[in-house]
Amino acid sequence: MPASLGLNPVLDVGLTRVLFSWTLRSIAPCGACHGAYGVKAGAPLLAGQKAGYLDAQLRAFATDARTNDINAQMRGIAKNMRSEEMADVSRWYGSASSMH
Repeated sequence: MPASLGLNPVLDVGLTRVLFSWTLRSIAPCGACHGAYGVKAGAPLLAGQKAGYLDAQLRAFATDARTNDINAQMRGIAKNMRSEEMADVSRWYGSASSMH
């Protein structure tokens, strides 16, 4: 399990981004589909992936270099995310254990 709130300020920012949406920019919370810890039935497994890999995939979705998402869902989300948001979310999921 990643560090919980209050134990690691860098990861806490990522968790906040995972759990809460940015409705003004049409960004759903990552946890809605992928789960708070990156493990949710029916969604790609994010827990245990390297943060750098996750960040690269978000950037690939944002630039249409990766297009294997259903109905362009991830592309729409990634295009509305800022660079630091991608990094925060990637660090959070990268710190999660795949054992949840």
